[in-house]
This record gives sequence, C-alpha cells and structure tokens, in this order.
Amino acid sequence: MKHKYGYTTGSCAAGAAKGAALGILKGTIPEFVTINTPINTTLRLRLIHSKVGLNYAECSIRKYSGDDPDVTNGCEVHVRVKRSENACPNDSFPPKRSQITRQAGIRFIGGEGVGIVTRPGLQVKQGEPAINPVPRAMIKDAIKEVLGDYDGISVTITVPEGKKLAKKTFNERLGIIGGISIIGTTGIVRPMSLDLFKVSLLCGLDVAKASGYETIVLVPGSVGEKGFLRRF
Repeated sequence: MKHKYGYTTGSCAAGAAKGAALGILKGTIPEFVTINTPINTTLRLRLIHSKVGLNYAECSIRKYSGDDPDVTNGCEVHVRVKRSENACPNDSFPPKRSQITRQAGIRFIGGEGVGIVTRPGLQVKQGEPAINPVPRAMIKDAIKEVLGDYDGISVTITVPEGKKLAKKTFNERLGIIGGISIIGTTGIVRPMSLDLFKVSLLCGLDVAKASGYETIVLVPGSVGEKGFLRRF
C-alpha cells in the first residue's frame, strides 16, 4: 500500500510567507501558491485567513502530514510579512537599490505557539525562535522570488495551537519552550521515516553533549525510560 506524503511546518511557513509577500506587492493574496522544496519538489499550497494592511500582509497554511502520525497535522501556520516603513521612503515597491537606506535583511520573529530555544546544542542559537535553518532559507527564497533583493523585512510566524501541541512533543526536553518548532530539511513529510527518527535522536544527543553530559542511555520508549529510572 502506497503511503500519502505530507509537507512540513517549514513548507507551510515558506508558502504563507510567499503569499504574504504577494499581498504586499499586489495588494491581494491568491488562494494558492507554489513553492520549491530543497529536494526540487514543487508544492501547491492553499492559503487561508488572508489579510493585507499598511506595510504588511498575512495569511496561513494548514499543515498536512499525509499518513504520518504527526501531532502537528491540521495545525495552522500563520505568517505575517512586514516591510520597514523607513526602507522605502517614496512608496515605490519594490524599491530601487538607491532607496534602501540600510542592510536590514530579513528578521525572524516567533509569535504565539512557536517555541524559544533555551539550551545549547541545537541548530538555532539560544534565545532565538525555534525556526530551523532550512525553513529560514526556504522563507527567504520565497520572499526573494516575489520581492527580489529587498531588505527591511520582518517575518512573524504564529501557530495558534502550538503551545498545546508542544506538550505532545520532545521540545521541552530539548530546551525549546513555549511552542513547537518550524522544521523540515526536505520540505516533505515521509510517513514513519527512519531518517526523521534519526534526526530527532541526534537532536537529543547534541543537546546532551552541549550540556556537558558524558554518559548517554538509550531506552526503547517511555516504558523503557520508566524501567530504567526505577532501577537506577
């Protein structure tokens, strides 16, 4: 039986960012957008809860995990893209290079439901929102596709159910507090992937190493953990 594939929270964020960028550029947000993943797969994603305001636009994509038993399946990933009011003084958009007064780049902000990294050893620095490097790159590429090399952009990612969903993940153990992570290395969710399991395991090992632990004990699930703690 062939399993259905899904798409990651990183793909959701990139797609919503592209939709919001289109809203800034054109004044309206389309119903669907297409994005390219790191493995050269094209995704067509539906946008919901769209809004265009002064110097900003926002929209959401609902996460789809295919046949993978992912707790984030169905959650809403909401993105607001805002441009700096000072970066484009003559209201022409996108601006000419001569109009860019500072090299601000793209700033990522973790909204409600997106966790904050509090421990060393992860791919994201302590104090930063848990938006992993590949999703950040995907978001930047999606915005650049629409707006070109425009700087002075802030991207706020919100997951309304994120704080609740995070309790069903290992985030708190890894030192990610207050919500879920925006993740994905391929942009695609493969059902019950061994590679994904290995990546999750390595995250825990990296955090333990960075925290100074010299001995690591591997146990088969929560039952194994409880048995180990009872004996040791």
